[in-house]
Amino acid sequence: MMLGTTNGTEQQLRDIGDFMPHRGWKLQRADELVSSPITKGATPSPHLNTKNATVPFLKVYNLTFSGNLDFTIDPTYVEPQVHEKELKRSRVRSGDILMNLGSDLAQKWLEKRSKKTSGQRNLTLGLAQELPVPIPPKEVIAAVVKTLGEFSAAKQSVEDVLKNAISLGHCITNQL
Repeated sequence: MMLGTTNGTEQQLRDIGDFMPHRGWKLQRADELVSSPITKGATPSPHLNTKNATVPFLKVYNLTFSGNLDFTIDPTYVEPQVHEKELKRSRVRSGDILMNLGSDLAQKWLEKRSKKTSGQRNLTLGLAQELPVPIPPKEVIAAVVKTLGEFSAAKQSVEDVLKNAISLGHCITNQL
């Protein structure tokens, strides 16, 4: 279901901090943007970091904005048998998209809808599935992809120049 410009959508937009997408943008539910169902993981506290725990256990603070995983912060491990059985549906596979729900837009929207228990907000799977995601028009996406390609090519050029400079430095040092 695409969110249009009805009065209901205007109310939803106010609920997320008076966010109004740019002209040509649309809002779409998170669960409509994925080919597999959105699921949530579990935390098997008694099985973490035991002497038999060897499988890396992913936590929110391991996610980065660059898309890489950072296991240098408080590395956590789970026992292999727990990973294979109790956590079977929580395993991360290549191609999976991990949600951190970290943007101001998402935070405001979720805060309006989440229940507060024991001093912290409880986010349900349903809320993660319903989260409205701003989608730019195709021409904006194409421009971003083009720019990223240009940055990637420029980065490769800089890396090549640096590699050559290091190689030249080694040659000069060896001749001296």
